[in-house]
Amino acid sequence: MKSVMFALIFLLAASVVWAQPDPRDSIILESKTVQLGTGQPYTTVKVYITNKDSLAWMTLALKELSTSGGTYGLLSRTASGLLTFSSVITTLTPTLNDFGVGNFGGYNGASPDTFLVAAGYSPGDLSTVEPPNATRKAVWEIKFDTVRGGAGTLELDSAVVLNHRGGYFSSWLAGIAEDVPVNFVKSVITAYPKGDFNFDLRMSAADIVTLLNCVFQSQPPPGGVSCDVNCDGQASGADVVTEVNAVFLQEPFPC
Repeated sequence: MKSVMFALIFLLAASVVWAQPDPRDSIILESKTVQLGTGQPYTTVKVYITNKDSLAWMTLALKELSTSGGTYGLLSRTASGLLTFSSVITTLTPTLNDFGVGNFGGYNGASPDTFLVAAGYSPGDLSTVEPPNATRKAVWEIKFDTVRGGAGTLELDSAVVLNHRGGYFSSWLAGIAEDVPVNFVKSVITAYPKGDFNFDLRMSAADIVTLLNCVFQSQPPPGGVSCDVNCDGQASGADVVTEVNAVFLQEPFPC
């Protein structure tokens, strides 16, 4: 009898893990182009969802991996140097933002890393339950304070993150109690040297022209990278001076 009960429990657990996701349930991580550098945050990756049912809880179990050039992003930390849910995640909606937790025991800032973040609704406020979304909706942002290494790529992909209670994978709770597997689209982040606005992997007068158009004509560079090369929080003529000195005098960027 015990063996039969054990088999039933095992099959039930396996059905949750191996169940095929519904095409309408997806977590999509933003892919983007960035320049190498630092800041707070230096860059962010949006987390989009589509969901057929209302959601009470969402878990992101992720692996970060450098795939070329040694490019790597370091997650944002608190002022005291800690990794927490709120240091790593910005919530973009009034939903799925309560009881935020993180597991960063497998994150040491070197490829490959794993980490987990999760949050849900507030039981005292049903308006914090995420309603069904037929179209892609941004709910969180993952924050990085550093993108380092050489020009290349890194990925954020779904993974199984282990702790003392077992393994966790990217999923959510539909309704209040059903753990639902989801379709997952990874993020590919392509990094170029700072100041290389046309992404030809070299610094030249063409990059100055692109920056001039950004600062004075409000024309963003390809890939939407920041024009604030001196890290003063704004795009201005001072950034053009910094860029000119970097191109023609090989002066390092101040940040």
